[in-house]
Amino acid sequence: EAHLEGLGDIRGVAKAKNELFVGLKPEAKAAVNLDDPIVRSLAAALRQEKITFGCHPEAFVRAANIKSLGEKGMEFTLYIGREARQVTIRGLGTHNVINSLAAAAMAHGTGSTIDDIVSGLAAFKPYDKRTRIEELPSGVKVLNDCYNANPASMMAALNTLLDLKKDHLAVAVLGDMLELGPKTEALHSALGKAVKDLGLDFLAAFGSQAENVVKSAINAGMDPTAAKGFSSKKDLASWLQKLLRDGRIKSDDWLLLKGSRGMRMEEVLELLRYGKSTIKAAGN
Repeated sequence: EAHLEGLGDIRGVAKAKNELFVGLKPEAKAAVNLDDPIVRSLAAALRQEKITFGCHPEAFVRAANIKSLGEKGMEFTLYIGREARQVTIRGLGTHNVINSLAAAAMAHGTGSTIDDIVSGLAAFKPYDKRTRIEELPSGVKVLNDCYNANPASMMAALNTLLDLKKDHLAVAVLGDMLELGPKTEALHSALGKAVKDLGLDFLAAFGSQAENVVKSAINAGMDPTAAKGFSSKKDLASWLQKLLRDGRIKSDDWLLLKGSRGMRMEEVLELLRYGKSTIKAAGN
C-alpha cells in the first residue's frame, strides 16, 4: 500500500510495478513472490523463466520452521528445490525471512549454490535505520526502523517490537506514512487501533496524522495518559524523557522508531541521545 498517492489503489501500484516484468528481456529470469496473490497473477503471463519464492508450499525457494531468536535474528529452514539447509539471519522479523527468500531466489537465478546462498544470508547485517537495534544512555533499547514506512511495513515493525519486548514495556514512536492519497486518514486510524490491539504500552505519534492515530488508539481502549500526538519532535522527545524520569519506562524496555523518510524520525533519536538534533533538516 505504499505510493497510493497518484496511483489510486493497490491495483494501480501493482500495475506500475508490473512494468518491471514487462520490461524483461526474453532471456531474463523473474523472481516471483508466491505469497502475494497480485504478484502471482501478474507473473502468470510471463514467458521468461520464473523462480518462485515465499512460504507458499509450491514455492521453489521457500522457508519452513521459522523461529524468532529475539535480538539475535531469525532462524528457518531454506528449501531450494529439493535441497534444504538451516539458516540464521541477523535481520529481525518474519518479513526479513521473506526478504531473504527473495535474495536467495535471485542468487539461485545467477547460478549460486545453496551453500553460497546460506553463507551470504548469514553474513548480512541490518543497515542504518532498517530494523537495527540500538541502545540509549538510559538503557532503553531502540528498534530503529525509521528509514521509511507504509501500512505493511508498519505492521511488520510493530509485530517485531512485540516479539522483542518479551516481559518489558514497549513504546511505539511513529511518524506519518506519506503518499497514501485519499486513504491517508483511514490507514492512519487503522494504525492507531493496531497499536492498541497488539497490546503495546505507549504511543507517541508525530506529524499531521498524529492526533488521528492517537484518537484511534484511545477509542480502541488505550490509556489516554499513554498515548500522545505531537507536532514538534522536541516536545515528543521531552515526553519520552518524562516517562523515563517518572519510572513509567525503564532500562531494557523497548522503543520503536518508524515513519516515512520525509518525517526524518531519526531526529527524535538524536534528541534522546544528546538533548539536541545534530542533523540539519527543516522543522523540528
